[in-house]
Amino acid sequence: MLGTNIKEIQEIDIALGRWIAENTPQEALIAVDDIGAISYISERQIVDMNGLVSPEVWPALQADEGLPRDQVLTRILSEVDPDFMAAFPLWRWNIASNPAVAQPVHHVQTGSHTIIFQQDAYVYETTWPYLNTADPQTSQTAHFGDGLKLAGYDLHVEDPLETVLYWQSAALVDEDYDVFVHLRDKAGNIAAQSDRQPLAGLAPTSLWQKGDIIRDPILLPLPADLAAGEYDLLLGVYLRETGERLSLSGAPALDNALLLESLTIP
Repeated sequence: MLGTNIKEIQEIDIALGRWIAENTPQEALIAVDDIGAISYISERQIVDMNGLVSPEVWPALQADEGLPRDQVLTRILSEVDPDFMAAFPLWRWNIASNPAVAQPVHHVQTGSHTIIFQQDAYVYETTWPYLNTADPQTSQTAHFGDGLKLAGYDLHVEDPLETVLYWQSAALVDEDYDVFVHLRDKAGNIAAQSDRQPLAGLAPTSLWQKGDIIRDPILLPLPADLAAGEYDLLLGVYLRETGERLSLSGAPALDNALLLESLTIP
């Protein structure tokens, strides 16, 4: 049993520490699940996501497990801004499985399960959603209801179509609103769409604090049979339980939706 325990630690923690030491900048900050061997061997500054040496994460540990805990942890990690995360994905599922936040760059695994939490662990390169400042490609001031303000967006016209929204929290809101981005043809038909909470629920509007800036990338895969022509890219905010859209002010509105761009799809 002791030999198996040692083998698991070598194949997970020690392997992660060595990879981080060899493949990340010396000044990189790493968020980690298992601090011992990883931090010692990597010789990197770390944030302990389990709070043993990082008391700033304790509010996340006091939250309910699953998505609520990951929501709080995402906010905390955004403040300290780790460059990488070394994690067991089952512990951090909502963060680790969200490509807008975490991109896997290295994978280690072990064949047994005696002392280690999970037989697979990853290093992720991270992009955290809560920002200090934002510099969108396109500045745009639009208010949705009393609390949500769009400050601008980036647009990458390819397949999938990527729209990066930059939100500012103007006031506290009690509800978790969904954001929709629709690609519509000139007849009003929806050709592609995304409807979901910001960051797929990792940064819900009810947790936004006044003054927050939130980066929210949205991907729209284009249908293989999408006809060439003119399309409108529309943005709106609504409450899923009722379908009611927040009123739009500060910019031209079409059924409480903001026209972001008119696009020509070849």
